[in-house]
Amino acid sequence: MLSLRHVDYRTDRGELVAAWEKALRRCRSATVFQTPQWILPWYRNAPGRQAPLAVVASDHDGPVGIAPLVIQTGYAARVIRLASTGVSDYLDFVVAQGFERQFGASLMAFLEGIRWDLLDLQQVPEGSIAARQVMQAAVERGFTLHTQVQEVCPSVPLPDSWREFRASLSKSMRQNVDYYPRMALRRLGARIQGPDSDGAGHLERIMALHQARWRRRWLPGSFGSRRVQDFHREVADGMSQRGSLALYTLWVNGWMGAGLYCLDYGDAVFYYSGGFHPALGRYSPGTILVAKAIGDAIERGKRRFDLLRGGEPYKYRWGARDRVNMRIRIAPKTARGAAAMRLSLLSGAAEKRARGAFASLCWRKSRPGAEQ
Repeated sequence: MLSLRHVDYRTDRGELVAAWEKALRRCRSATVFQTPQWILPWYRNAPGRQAPLAVVASDHDGPVGIAPLVIQTGYAARVIRLASTGVSDYLDFVVAQGFERQFGASLMAFLEGIRWDLLDLQQVPEGSIAARQVMQAAVERGFTLHTQVQEVCPSVPLPDSWREFRASLSKSMRQNVDYYPRMALRRLGARIQGPDSDGAGHLERIMALHQARWRRRWLPGSFGSRRVQDFHREVADGMSQRGSLALYTLWVNGWMGAGLYCLDYGDAVFYYSGGFHPALGRYSPGTILVAKAIGDAIERGKRRFDLLRGGEPYKYRWGARDRVNMRIRIAPKTARGAAAMRLSLLSGAAEKRARGAFASLCWRKSRPGAEQ
């Protein structure tokens, strides 16, 4: 068994980050959403009724795993979740390769010493070895387990060259990739910039463009609250220092009319969000900037360009293939645990129906050229 302990991110930040980075270097499955530069800003900007629970797992040689958790208290149940649930597209534990089994058993033993009614792990990659071992340990200890497919994350596999990638696209997509940048340059004198790793002002503009577009549809958008905006500002600062922030922008006469907010980590680039001014819609700025970002990723030797959650049709025009995320629920075999599980399953079904209606509404309100 590994030794597990709670480390307070506020008073022991340096110790926690050092342990986190050591575990990350030995974890092959981690994404940018498991880095401290993503999770710690979320802890600081988390909504109310959520108590951070950052757990460090160690063996005799030091840290080998991190469980970035949060305990949410409500009127009905005490629920443990992975930190940044809701804003992250991939959630998982950070575990050094080869320690997953020990980590799963040790984590469930640790959690038995805490009062909770439901462990609700969302957006966990289907192939997560650490999550699989947590599930196995839970079953062995007599907990109730429920798993289901939650969402897909379309991801574009990248070849060794832009020429190969372009050849893999459909004829109409190849024409779009060639035509729109030429038209924007010829008619507007448009200039494409990026990837920028130090552009806080650019991120502010991207968030504003994104929100303006969604408000026109009477929809909330990704940056609809001050808390979420503050979270992303802090993420941008940390990712810039890490070298993982990649912003792509389109300029016309010194005015930024479109932008992509991407994150670069490991062998992948993650397209998190973007926005553009409606006056540029006819030039398909999303197509221009995504093509630029994919081309740069190929040049840097990346193996995939991840378009993240949601099966929007435009993603598959880039050759995306689905990666599956799971939702894992674990509950103690108590009356409160059974009630929390039932309530979560009912609310999850309602959320799924609401997401379907939301997606349908988004597409009904979208215009040609606005899909990105």
